[in-house]
Amino acid sequence: MIHNNISGAILLFSLILTGISCNEARTRMSAVEYRDHIAEWDNARLQRLKSPDGWVNLAGLFWLQEGENSIGSADFNDIVFPRGPREIGHITKEGNVVHFRPHSDVTIKADGVHFTGALRIFGENPDARLLTVDSLGFYIIQRGERTGIRLRDYLHPRLEALQYIERYPPDQEWIIKARFIEYDEDMTIMVPDVL
Repeated sequence: MIHNNISGAILLFSLILTGISCNEARTRMSAVEYRDHIAEWDNARLQRLKSPDGWVNLAGLFWLQEGENSIGSADFNDIVFPRGPREIGHITKEGNVVHFRPHSDVTIKADGVHFTGALRIFGENPDARLLTVDSLGFYIIQRGERTGIRLRDYLHPRLEALQYIERYPPDQEWIIKARFIEYDEDMTIMVPDVL
């Protein structure tokens, strides 16, 4: 009986080792496969950064004052965009609610649809979130107690300039095998930021 249990344990252990080695063989890549895998990841990362909601086209962050704020590229505006129409419109902040009213001479879209008149663009049940004029897109963000305009330029020169991101060459020696051990209970940590 003891002999059968030992034989069974040895057989089970052998099967486990075989399974592990087969699994490692399947996940191990050749140097060329690994290089191609890293290049594919790099390309996907670059495309994400250059996408319409990526980081590369960000062109400004402007904090709003309570009440009416004029926006446009002309210096007389409360918020001066780096380019675009001289007068785009007025953004009115009233507590946690923000409305936008376009200038009469400007063609602007709200979430891709042309509109005229005023819209609620931030707060409960906004009419639209993203406003676009020419190649600019802007929307409202809130960071702590502050409310601001996040500006994107979909024709920003950085989009064309960024063709690759420098990195070290792929090296399989840097593959680190690890095991994720989950906490028994959720843990919260505070991460300070620039705000």
